[in-house]
Amino acid sequence: MEAKDIYIRGKVQGVGFRPFVYRIARRYGLKGFVRNETTGVYIHIEGENGKINNFIESIEGEKPTPSNIVDIEIKKTEFKNFIDFFIDFSQGKHEKFTFVSPDIATCDRCLEELFNPDDRRYKFPFINCTNCGPRFTITFDVPYDRRNTTMNEFEMCDICKAEYSNPESRRFHAQPNCCFDCGPTLILLNNKMENIEGEPIRMAAKFIREGYIVGIKGLGGYHLACNAKNNEAVKRLRSTKKRGNKPFGMMASIEMIKKECEVLADEERVLRLPAAPIVLMKKREDSTISDFVAPGQSRLGFMLPYTPIHHLLIKEVDLPLVMTSFNIADEPIEYNDENVGQHSDLYDYLLTHNRKIYIRADDSVISTLNGEVYPIRRSRGFVPDPIELPFKSDIDILGIGGDLKNTFCLIKRNYAFLSQYIGDMGLLKTEEAYKENLEHFKHIFDIRPEIIVSDLHPGYHSVSMAEKMQGVKLIKVQHHKAHFASTLADNFYGGDAIGVIFDGTGYGEDGNIWGGEFFVGSLENIERVAHLPYIPLPGGDMAVIEPWRYAISLLYYAFGDNFSLPIHLEKRNNQFILQMIKNSINSPLTSSMGRLFEGISALVGVCSDNTFEGEAAMKLESIAHETDGMYNFYYDGNNLDIKDLIIGISNDIKKKEQASVISYRFHRSISEIVYRIVSSISKKTGIKTVALGGGVFQNLLLMKLTLERLENKGYNVLIHRNIPTNDGGLSLGQAVMGYFINKGGK
Repeated sequence: MEAKDIYIRGKVQGVGFRPFVYRIARRYGLKGFVRNETTGVYIHIEGENGKINNFIESIEGEKPTPSNIVDIEIKKTEFKNFIDFFIDFSQGKHEKFTFVSPDIATCDRCLEELFNPDDRRYKFPFINCTNCGPRFTITFDVPYDRRNTTMNEFEMCDICKAEYSNPESRRFHAQPNCCFDCGPTLILLNNKMENIEGEPIRMAAKFIREGYIVGIKGLGGYHLACNAKNNEAVKRLRSTKKRGNKPFGMMASIEMIKKECEVLADEERVLRLPAAPIVLMKKREDSTISDFVAPGQSRLGFMLPYTPIHHLLIKEVDLPLVMTSFNIADEPIEYNDENVGQHSDLYDYLLTHNRKIYIRADDSVISTLNGEVYPIRRSRGFVPDPIELPFKSDIDILGIGGDLKNTFCLIKRNYAFLSQYIGDMGLLKTEEAYKENLEHFKHIFDIRPEIIVSDLHPGYHSVSMAEKMQGVKLIKVQHHKAHFASTLADNFYGGDAIGVIFDGTGYGEDGNIWGGEFFVGSLENIERVAHLPYIPLPGGDMAVIEPWRYAISLLYYAFGDNFSLPIHLEKRNNQFILQMIKNSINSPLTSSMGRLFEGISALVGVCSDNTFEGEAAMKLESIAHETDGMYNFYYDGNNLDIKDLIIGISNDIKKKEQASVISYRFHRSISEIVYRIVSSISKKTGIKTVALGGGVFQNLLLMKLTLERLENKGYNVLIHRNIPTNDGGLSLGQAVMGYFINKGGK
């Protein structure tokens, strides 16, 4: 007979881990207890040595699907002769270092009960168990117990208490456990905050079918929903949100989604993940979704219902719904009940309840690439799962992120904790949300940053925030170097690599605007070795909003004064733009690949003005049709010249070649530029690993062409799989670079 103390660290709270341990212990006839602590799960186990070994093997081999064990520490201890095995009360310690589970979509067994007329929770909008339900967004402290969540306001009835205390129940120690008698209450209000008579779900569905906009309280915030097939409803929602042409996310059953999109097997698998993200899929030609949902786009973004409320509503309304975050333009998602009531102009009716959301989390957005997850926005369902790092830090570090698609990153030991998607900085609401989320992460993970790492850009709001933080060391790193480091860290890669970072705008170390960069190095030392040619960006930030300006600059770069304009650009103020370029008036030089894509989009006549970031480039990708041929360029092993590429595109325009053909040839040409430069760098350095990062690589066509070209030539290619390749992943690279710079790297 032996006794052992077992300490398990990882994602082991809020995932049914203690009940699982209890059942395994009972299986082997072992005694002792299990409890949550602020560092993970602690088990005291007593019994025969062989059975204890079997117990440990079963824990590792049979752990609950949502859980993740990162470390098990086993120590012999004093035999105390327990008479049974039980779940002990949770305990706190001075240091908090346990992983908190993300929110989990409603599981199949709960769905069976939800729609079973004989079940006591039939149509109960808050059904959950140890395998599903709210987690991160209702948790304000660890260990993960009901008292540390917003469910602490609801006292369980006797039946729910019995389930909670029964080891054989699926709701054994399910913290949000409740029912009609003791749980939250769902209500439907109009935009004057007056109660609407009738069953809330049924009435909300009725109003949606009639063309109204309904606000809905979800897990990490409120949504605005309307009939995705109703043009007028979608147009009104787009107008009230000040959305421009930015695509809306939608929610529907899998059967509905398959009627609107060409759903591949891997895409369906991702749709059905416990995270229930929005998945971008190819739009069917016979789709009946309103064209105003995703204007000019070839892909639609759908998610499956992930809360009981969503399941009940989708079944009742029997229509695909626009399900977009409750906010205006680029503000963070709204989650505060009082604030929602003050924005009555955004909705006609409000489906809400009295379970509080403690911390906001917008929906995650995923593409699939070669059958695997390719994140676009990492938030609900994935956060706060950590990223394991190929080094162990002896100090806590904060990467503060950029100004667009902002996230922050906190490093503790060998883990990086990335925040949920926050939004675009520069708005007071976004800055408030940033600070609120940062304090929450620092509290639940007990992180006290000694180093803060920001961008180099002197005009970034995030940089200004970093400069105002007291009592910490501030390190500034170049934007695209941080993207390179982020790609390496996301792949747990500590060796040397060639970095290909294609992005929109990033302040360069030479004062120019970078964005089409080639690097060589590792997490410890990064050197820029090649880039796209510098071309004037007339109007600076205005050229980002009006890509036709950069189209003029590209023509002048290629032809000088002898260029001719496509018809669709003749009515623009070309002479004014030309004078800006010639006289270097507010025309910073840029090597940005993002600006090149947008400039070509405007040149070809696909999109001349952006109503949201990257619109022109997205539309250029969406029309591309596979064909032969590509455009010439010049690269001598040191310098890249793309004049021939611009000339080739201009000649195709004059020949009235289809824009879809030009787009594909352009994409193929860029992938060839990548291969030629990478090949040259590889011959000089002997490096055969390539890291692809930056926002431009959200373009799946470019990524697929580039991957195929490099992998066919034997290169080991690293791409993002856990965090976004766009600025949503920037903070990871910042924090990692800060660690190595502090250690003497560069």
